[in-house]
Amino acid sequence: MGVAFKKLIGNHVIARKTMKHTISLIAVALLATVSHAQFLSTTGAATDNATIQPGGPRTGSSGKAFFNVESIPNGNFASYGVLDFDGSALTLDPAAGDIFRVIVTLTESNAGFTTPGSVNFWLTEDTTADIQPGTSSLIFDPTQTPNGVAAGDLTPLHFLGAGDFLGDDSSTNGRATAYSFDVNSTVTGLLNNAVGAGGGPIRIVVTPGDDVVAATWAGATNSNEEWRPTIQVEAAEAVPEPMTMAALGLGLAALARRKKS
Repeated sequence: MGVAFKKLIGNHVIARKTMKHTISLIAVALLATVSHAQFLSTTGAATDNATIQPGGPRTGSSGKAFFNVESIPNGNFASYGVLDFDGSALTLDPAAGDIFRVIVTLTESNAGFTTPGSVNFWLTEDTTADIQPGTSSLIFDPTQTPNGVAAGDLTPLHFLGAGDFLGDDSSTNGRATAYSFDVNSTVTGLLNNAVGAGGGPIRIVVTPGDDVVAATWAGATNSNEEWRPTIQVEAAEAVPEPMTMAALGLGLAALARRKKS
């Protein structure tokens, strides 16, 4: 075998090895891109809650261990609920896009008066109003049908959507329901600012949606930790990192050159 032919064969082998290496680089770059191109979410438990009745927030340990939303015909027990979450404790990938969905998960803790019905979910910008028994000025106002939120309280409120409370007896205690809502641009902006390092509180308000519901859920200090309310936010696909895209571009360019040669 001549020297020139051996050299030709050697160059061909090197070229094949180089191409395999290039393809490997492209595969790694694609894998890195795919790993970032995903829906991203983060979940956290409620830090506080209140059941707001005509006389103010429900008192005693039950006011925090349980979370009730009851319709106007329930009289002094009519109520809407407030849930607080620490947005700064929620972590999203820094490359994530805008938050587009919020999911509030509530777990049934039913009583003899529990009644199925509809409930409404809201995000309020008022995250500083006092919700503590004995000091809060918040009340359930039966003239505000059906929500019960007194005029001027917890404003502005942004409607997230409605949901069904299905519980009616103790047989479904511990059953969790995830209430999922795609959010509008205003709520997206508020959540983007609240979630992550440097963020702040997120306050969800849950109100009666009809004149029959008596929803009974576990609260933020419930003895069953797994029953406590949680919030989950989902963000749009992450933007691929510049270095990943650069590696991908270089790999493809190298492959194109090899094919031409």
